[in-house]
Amino acid sequence: MKTRITHFKQSLFAGLFGLALSTAAPGCGNTDPGTGGPPPPPPPPNKCGSCARYESCTSSGMCAINANSTWFLSIDSATITSTKPDGSAWDALGGAPDPFVQLDSKRTSTKQDTFTPTWQEGSTYTANNLLVQGVSVSLFDEDVAANDPIGGPTTIRPTEADLRGGILTVRNLGQAQTLTLTFTPQ
Repeated sequence: MKTRITHFKQSLFAGLFGLALSTAAPGCGNTDPGTGGPPPPPPPPNKCGSCARYESCTSSGMCAINANSTWFLSIDSATITSTKPDGSAWDALGGAPDPFVQLDSKRTSTKQDTFTPTWQEGSTYTANNLLVQGVSVSLFDEDVAANDPIGGPTTIRPTEADLRGGILTVRNLGQAQTLTLTFTPQ
């Protein structure tokens, strides 16, 4: 806890973000998608003089994420349960869902008949938008009559550590067991 408080004090955004730097949605947490275990720790903040291009120097002598830096948020993949919440199949003939993600006002492509879709699609945001406002995310199963909700809506607010680490996996978002997002500085 003391480390987290120290990190907040060193952050340029400490006064602005406060609670926004804590976990955004129930079930959020980074994992290494290859092993399912904990991810490698994100890189620590740099000392002034060695700030990354997406950082700025603070009065504490440490680098913090620059609020105006731009980041590409990519919806990478999801793992979806085999049935709807009521136990019925996703499609009328018992097939797998046809998932897509609604990311704020942008929609990914629909992936046909899969419980493990991959997209690598997203949108560009400022660090301020990501860390303070967050992004709205919903998953749906596309159907002819009406789209079935899979998970969400929820607002995801990554932390500075998530941005530095480049990955955030949201867990147990409705019928989505996982939803993996990546962050790339632009």
